[in-house]
Amino acid sequence: MTNIPENLRLKELAIIANLNQPFFNDFTDFLQLEGYTELYEFIFEQDVLKAKMTIEKYLKRKIPNNLKLYDGIARPYSEDKAKWLLLGWIFRDAPEQRLKGFLKNLSGNNRERKAELFNQVRQYAAKVLPDRERWDWLPISEVIIDRLEGSRRSIKGNLFEEVVRRTLLTIFEKYKIALVIEKTQIKLGGETYDIKVSGNRGTILIPVKTRETIGGGHALLFTGKMGLKPCGFSPALY
Repeated sequence: MTNIPENLRLKELAIIANLNQPFFNDFTDFLQLEGYTELYEFIFEQDVLKAKMTIEKYLKRKIPNNLKLYDGIARPYSEDKAKWLLLGWIFRDAPEQRLKGFLKNLSGNNRERKAELFNQVRQYAAKVLPDRERWDWLPISEVIIDRLEGSRRSIKGNLFEEVVRRTLLTIFEKYKIALVIEKTQIKLGGETYDIKVSGNRGTILIPVKTRETIGGGHALLFTGKMGLKPCGFSPALY
């Protein structure tokens, strides 16, 4: 690659996905102990109650050998979170973004509700993806890479938001500027803004964008909204 920069993002995500394979293998090993020769056989289990009980047993079971599932920057998830995410990814769904909201509509304790939800998702995924080859590690690792990319983007975004907050705070303290920085994101008019800076006579909303792509869509760093100060730090604010 002489003219195109190396895609470090893809390399890092592929490495982390490979680190997560032992956690996936542990799940398939568990299924074999439950009488399933392979993941595909479990996906197409016709006995709904048996499949649900198998999922619940996995959620209850202690993960052996201190195995870990890692997020987009290679930090380990807690065991319960790891099992929740892995099953969601295997069944080709988004556990945090989509499935989590459905749990409150189900009955039982937390583990029972998760098992019921995953069992329904399993049945749906079996109908949509009936081919055996879709239930091996390689296609599932592609799903994991996609999910890890979202995780990585979110984590890095939050990191840079905090960097900007701390940098602004340092500048304000150094030059004795009487401006206040909110500690968290704010929502206004249906939009989310990463950083809010307030003074006696105005407010600045600062979206912090971290992108590894080239494009004009995120070229503007500062954005004004609903009559608020659009950009820059003016003495008129304080």
